[in-house]
Amino acid sequence: MNEFTVANNKSVFNKLYNPIDILRIGLFDLWVANDDRKPTNQNLMLSIDDGGKYTITAIDHAFIFETLGYQHLNPKHFSPSVNDHIILSNLAKIVKRYTNIDASFVKSEKEYFYFCLEESLKNFEKIINNIPIDLGLNNDLTNFLSQFLFDQERNEKVFAEHIYRLSN
Repeated sequence: MNEFTVANNKSVFNKLYNPIDILRIGLFDLWVANDDRKPTNQNLMLSIDDGGKYTITAIDHAFIFETLGYQHLNPKHFSPSVNDHIILSNLAKIVKRYTNIDASFVKSEKEYFYFCLEESLKNFEKIINNIPIDLGLNNDLTNFLSQFLFDQERNEKVFAEHIYRLSN
């Protein structure tokens, strides 16, 4: 990954199939309170398609939900890390440099974020049912998780923080 971004110019941006994915991974990490993905531990894979473009895939979601037990998640508490976030990586900086982050972009990203939230909520039970029972996720813990992920006030803060990070 670091070798890929060492050029630090538009050629890197142009090699990406969908450069905005790195920014959206940053938004996802804010939403799920991922404590692990950062510039020094990106947890990303790049795969190349037949046309020579790279696709970014996020991996390793072990330290999400503030690394707390689900019963301790509080949607009213939102304090993302200031300096350890994928948006500070070289790759994200390149994408930000060559992306016009204007009102139209913000509107589009907001629509995308809330669409993803709706889809996640709609499929939440199906997703939860795919988690093996022996991992100990019961109905009470599922409710805590749902309240955390789908709290409207928290999600407004998540999106506002995302746009703030993209603008700076």
